[in-house]
Amino acid sequence: MDFQNLTNQKNVFAQRFNRVNGEINTTYQNGFLPNFVYKLQF
Repeated sequence: MDFQNLTNQKNVFAQRFNRVNGEINTTYQNGFLPNFVYKLQF
């Protein structure tokens, strides 16, 4: 079991410059994301 972004922070994922309006657009990571994994090995 893995808990990603447990504190639900708004972490910056990417920033892009918009030439049309001259602004920087910021994309944030997803909020809290539990990741459940089940693994079988033979």
